[in-house]
Amino acid sequence: MQTLKQSAIKGLHFTYVNEDEFRLTYRDSFKLRFYNFRTHTKAPLIIDCGAHIGLSLLYFKQKYPESRVIAFEANPNTFELLEKNVQQNQLNGVELVQAAVSDQEGAIPFYVGKEVDGELSQWGDAGVRNKWNTEDAYTTVTVPAVRLSSYIEEPVDFLKIDIEGMEGIVLKDIESKLHLVKALRIEYHGSSTTPDNRLVDVLAILSRHGFRYVLEQRMMVVGPTQVRHYDPYFLIIYTYTRWFPWWCHRYIWYMPSRVSFVRFGLSFVPFFMRRWLRQIARRQQNNIKGQLWV
Repeated sequence: MQTLKQSAIKGLHFTYVNEDEFRLTYRDSFKLRFYNFRTHTKAPLIIDCGAHIGLSLLYFKQKYPESRVIAFEANPNTFELLEKNVQQNQLNGVELVQAAVSDQEGAIPFYVGKEVDGELSQWGDAGVRNKWNTEDAYTTVTVPAVRLSSYIEEPVDFLKIDIEGMEGIVLKDIESKLHLVKALRIEYHGSSTTPDNRLVDVLAILSRHGFRYVLEQRMMVVGPTQVRHYDPYFLIIYTYTRWFPWWCHRYIWYMPSRVSFVRFGLSFVPFFMRRWLRQIARRQQNNIKGQLWV
């Protein structure tokens, strides 16, 4: 039985079992603001697929206290921590669903992490066998599965998908409902053991429904032809609807949001552009750090 750890940071209370996973997930959610998005409503509807222990959910509720959030987590042990983090922070407007999102209803096999050398990993749990779901590190349990499409009956302001290799399956299931979704943030997982989860298919679905996208791999914005297909490999897919080519996000918006031009100097930039770039950097860092568009 793993010992529960607790932290209190800026008024929020967190319970978790893996120190490294908590630290990195907190960094991604609250410091790098991977799930930052803009909306014109005070009470957006947010769907969180792969909610883990709830750090993304806590970020959403901190940013939009009146938001409604539907959060899915399949791993029974992880779900208990998700429930605890919601309860101890007294969050309202949250619906928690202990199930995997899929293209079918019922029960499915699900890979969950084992305790290895006294440490339990709750990353990489999946409803399909990815390359990292090895027998020495993962075991299989049976969990309920639900169709995500049955939860999209009204406009969704933000849809987060982090479901470890099932992105293509779920996007195909909700394709007829994508006109109701305003923005998506997808963590794509490519692996030789999941050949049906092809990045080209995922991007094609998004394009068919009017979404433009930016791909981030290893903290760099890349074009579709620049993706490094390691085995396995990971990407974050940011969607948007305004017209900007991918390279515009790399050089105009993304770099000022993650890199301080002032700190590293502007000697490589023509003099007449320096003031303009400083203004962009300050605005991006203060207002939308971690977001790739305005």
